[in-house]
Amino acid sequence: MPIVPIAIIAPEVQKQASLHWKPLFDSRVRYERRIEKDFNEAKSDNRVDFFNRFRIGTSVTDGNKWSGRFLYQYADLVHQTPKLNNSEDRSDVIEFNLTTSTMGGTVTVGRQQFVKGVNRLFDEGNFGATGNYFDMLRWRCQNADIFAATAPVQSRGSRFAKFMGGSYNWRLGESMAVFSYDGTKDAKKDLYTFSHLLKQPLKFADLTVEGIGQLGRLGTQPVRAWAGTARLSRALNAKCTFYVDGNIASGGSTGSTRRTFDPLFGSFHGYYGIMDVLSVTNLQELATGISYMPLKRVTLSAEYHRYGLHDATDGLYTNGLQIVKSGAKSLIDTTGHSGTDIGQEFSLESSWKPNKEWTFSGGVGLFQPGRFIRTLVGPTVKDQTWGYLQAQMKF
Repeated sequence: MPIVPIAIIAPEVQKQASLHWKPLFDSRVRYERRIEKDFNEAKSDNRVDFFNRFRIGTSVTDGNKWSGRFLYQYADLVHQTPKLNNSEDRSDVIEFNLTTSTMGGTVTVGRQQFVKGVNRLFDEGNFGATGNYFDMLRWRCQNADIFAATAPVQSRGSRFAKFMGGSYNWRLGESMAVFSYDGTKDAKKDLYTFSHLLKQPLKFADLTVEGIGQLGRLGTQPVRAWAGTARLSRALNAKCTFYVDGNIASGGSTGSTRRTFDPLFGSFHGYYGIMDVLSVTNLQELATGISYMPLKRVTLSAEYHRYGLHDATDGLYTNGLQIVKSGAKSLIDTTGHSGTDIGQEFSLESSWKPNKEWTFSGGVGLFQPGRFIRTLVGPTVKDQTWGYLQAQMKF
């Protein structure tokens, strides 16, 4: 008789303790070709890039109160120009975390990705070879999100970067405050960034608006910067969506105060053109695009972007707050005499997903320089062209 209750309890204990494992795999190869990256035909920079990457790992859950993820990545980057042929290798553990339910929400601790708002401040960065991954402690519930992190694996920026903050969702959108610190050898950077995101369906379209303000210091220089973005999108039918974007970000300086906006770990690819010529720093941009699905698994899109500087005395910035260069010359005119017209970009992109594992994509873009670039580069100025082909298998 004493054996009976043991036989009843043991299966229940075993059920509670069972673990569910799922393999993770992601392999991607991309070919890119870019002509006249520096907008100058006097120096041939017909460049070819091969981005090869694979990720392998596992996720595990007890089906009840906790789960975890482990993901390893190896990336191989090959760069070729008429005068250059080199390669880079990256080997990283990009995810290693545990998540559990506690205090009315969930806590995730360990290396993980972090995306907020409409990706202007924190984004996955996965079009690049590495992506953005953070050693982070994060607690989330229905309306609140509190986090603290360092940035050991990223597409750009400093390995010394740290940040902490929180956000709250209420009836008028999501408000967020972030303190970030970067103790690089060049200059310490302390920033307080405040943002508010509103997504509002209208009768004729969907509206997304985000405003961002920054206070702090770069070395001994005070920082007072801001940025804003707005998108109107309308589904014309079940297969076609049309959208209009506006982006603006401060630049320049007033006296000793720096006005150049810092996008932290925000999106670089796609939001300001698929060619990735510039970022949302010292920028004014208007863009329009259309996305169309001619077949169930095929998407086509076309975009047009018009760019200008917000402050004519500041420069044209690319990824990681770096000023765009043409050869050894930085594209900045502190006198402001070169104007604010950066230029325009036209692009076409498509993707085909034959099944849930495979995705094939490609795109082409043309960037035509405006007065600002033409004045600084001179008579040898040239349009920039770019294209890519990519295949990805993921499960």
